Amino acid sequence: MRRVALTLLGLLAISALTVWVIQRPAQADQGAGDKLSLVATNSILADMTAQVLGDRGTVRSIVPRGQDPHEYEARPEDVAAVADADLIIANGFNLEAGWLTKLRRTAKRDAASVITATAAVPVYPLANGEPDPHAWLDLSNGIRYVATIRDALIEKDPAHAAGYRTRAAAYTQRLAALDNEAKTTMATIPADRRILVTTEGAFRYFARAYGLETLSVWQINSEQQATPTQMRTVMDAVRKRRPPVLFRESSLPAKTMEQVSQETDTPIAAVLYTDSLAKKGVAGDTYYDMVKWNLDQVVAGLK
Repeated sequence: MRRVALTLLGLLAISALTVWVIQRPAQADQGAGDKLSLVATNSILADMTAQVLGDRGTVRSIVPRGQDPHEYEARPEDVAAVADADLIIANGFNLEAGWLTKLRRTAKRDAASVITATAAVPVYPLANGEPDPHAWLDLSNGIRYVATIRDALIEKDPAHAAGYRTRAAAYTQRLAALDNEAKTTMATIPADRRILVTTEGAFRYFARAYGLETLSVWQINSEQQATPTQMRTVMDAVRKRRPPVLFRESSLPAKTMEQVSQETDTPIAAVLYTDSLAKKGVAGDTYYDMVKWNLDQVVAGLK
């Protein structure tokens, strides 16, 4: 995955913001009645945080819905939001690559302002040894994210600890119920049909949690074009294994999986969500609904 630099236009605009950032008033300690202003690096983390935060403040996603957080280019408004945020919620596991560090430094924020949501998540390494960042696709990890976010909010705003605990507990109960439902439902898929074929290898946590095998065109790099070797490899595997359907991801171009579909005569069943929630008002627009959508589409396609 390449390290994304800010565009020249963005650099000029952000430079103009630097004077304001340096001169902004120092953040005061959180008072009992003060509302929190939070930022999260992507829409999934923003929704998780909002579920625990409740009416105690606002949370803004840096990466807009539908965009890929692996290769994001920060905008001037992101600098302003990070500069003023009480906390910055990040995924970690290299999801934000180098762009978050650059953004944080431009906003004159230190590393202590960043809460890493994967802090309690066991590492599931990729073939190259780096951690797979897509831990949230396993609901048991989503529950770990929620606990980390809850604890960070309590530390920042202890006067409202009871509310954070109550909301986190209720949310965790919903996620745990969906996790149990997923395991039961996935078990109804015949063993020889439990093959999940996607463009990017983002479903490794999901597959391990729910008893599937994965095939993908590439491992982790949504920006690259598929190489001829990668395409031959995945198409040979599809012809050999004969999965009933293929899937494509909402934040990636459709053309790669469409080519695999055409050349292997295997239909594309549905679009799945990985790095972003759906647009508001569409199925999959919260973390819970996103995972449920993915589960429902996979079961319907593979059964």
